[in-house]
Order: sequence, then structure tokens, then C-alpha cells
Amino acid sequence: EPEDVVVILTKGGHIKRVPTKNFRIQKRNGKGSKNKDDSILDIIKTNTVDTLVMFSSKGKIYRILVDDVPEGGNTNKGVLVGTVLKMVPGEEIIAITSLYRDTQATSTVFVTAQGHIKKTALEEYTKGGKSFAGLLGIKLKEGDRVVDITFLKDQELILISKNGMCIRVKTADIGNVGRLAIGVKGMKLNEGDEVVAAVPVHKDSDYLAIFSKSGLAKKVPLKEFTTQGRNGKGVIVYKNELVAGAAMIDDLDNILIIGNTSNITISSKDIPVGSRVAAGNIMIKGNLVSSIVKI
Repeated sequence: EPEDVVVILTKGGHIKRVPTKNFRIQKRNGKGSKNKDDSILDIIKTNTVDTLVMFSSKGKIYRILVDDVPEGGNTNKGVLVGTVLKMVPGEEIIAITSLYRDTQATSTVFVTAQGHIKKTALEEYTKGGKSFAGLLGIKLKEGDRVVDITFLKDQELILISKNGMCIRVKTADIGNVGRLAIGVKGMKLNEGDEVVAAVPVHKDSDYLAIFSKSGLAKKVPLKEFTTQGRNGKGVIVYKNELVAGAAMIDDLDNILIIGNTSNITISSKDIPVGSRVAAGNIMIKGNLVSSIVKI
């Protein structure tokens, strides 16, 4: 039976899937549940009938069925990624995403910390059946890394930087390139800044939820983000705060916030609506937020 799950990848290289029903919704500004895992590196919501896509430190793409990821509870680490993938010595999985079974997507879109966007035909990564060997996925500039991988059909994309800048661009205006290309510049960054999230726009009625490292959050109406040409600096989306993550949400969504000592799952209804310069409200007490995921 198809089951909604959350797949968790830790910095220690462990992976597991946890049913979404295991995450209890709490009120904002709580302490949350103690984080029993080693530090979480990446986390996504998906379904057991979907395909888990993993990106490695060697620039390779791996894919397996989500159902093939061992199930774990809230108290165990899961299994080492190397037990479910054939990787070369020294290779690590650094990012995960999900390719949904009923997807209409035609392109794989990579976004890097230095603000590059690379768009490649989806079939470049999916042809050839179920593969565990790994395909080379992207060529990175020295010092750059992949921040987000998403599958789109020309939807617009919002890039958000660590220092609170944001730009909304049209992916339809970006041409497909080969698997080993670098891509094009999507966002011009100030020195010391980097992209931390890239969020597709599916409905103009959604909100862009922004979460700060200190535990603050707000949701901003999409009308505050006009589409710009790529390689611009964008607009301010958070002042005097470092951004930990972002998500496109509506009132039916729940958000899992990962802190350095505890995690909390909140309803998107508890996140205040604010402008691009609003401060937001505290979502989790006594934690430095490392990442968030819509579940």
C-alpha cells in the first residue's frame, strides 16, 4: 500500500524512512522532541511508491525506490547508505530528493550554493531502467556544492540566500544542457553569501515560508515577489537574520523544523503572515535551526 513517509539522511551517512503519521503536531514556540539522531543532513517528504534520487560528493546521481529504504522509528539511526548503494571509496551522499510516480516534470533542475541553475532533460537521468551504478550529474566549480535538486515543467523558481536575499526567475527561459554542464548564473550574491534554498512556484495562492537560524519564521504572500531576469541580486526577504530554509506552503501543510538539540512539527497555520521585512515569530525554543521540511 502506498504510504506517505519522511526520508532522513544524517551527516553520519545513515538513512531511514519514517511514516509521516509518527510526527505529532505541536504548538509553535515549544521545546519540541529531543533529537536522538546524529545531525540531519537532508530530509524530504515522499511516498513509498516514488523514487528516491540521491546526489553524491563525486557528482553522481543514484536512484532507488523509496520502499527499498529501510523503515526506522524516531529512536534509531537507520542503516548506512553504503548498504543500499554501490559507491566508490570516499564517496558520500550529500543531498536527496524525490521523483514522484505521477510527475509531469520534464527537466531536472540543480541549484548550487554559488547561485548557479542547471536544467537538464529528465530522461537523461531516468533512461536505462533501475540503476544503482550512479550517473554523473553535474559539473561543479571549485568550492561550489548542490543545494537543491528538483523536477520541474517550466515552473518559476525562487532562490533564497543565507543573508536574506531572494530572487524569482523563470525556468522556461533557461535552456536544457547536458549532464556534465555547469549551468547558468541564477542569482548574483554578495561576498560571503550563498544560496540555501530553491523553491518551485506551483500556485500563486501559496505562501513562501522563511525560517531563520534562530528559530523565527514567517510566511510571505507570493505577490511580494515579482519575476526578475536571472543573475540579479533580487530583493530582501529577511533582515538581521540568517536564513535556515524555506518552503512553499498553504494552510493544509505541516512543517518539521530540525534544531541542533530537538525537532518540532508545527501546522503552517501557526506561522504568521508577514511582509518581506517582517521579523516573524519564534517557532522552536532554545535551538539553532539547521533545516526544515514540509511534511
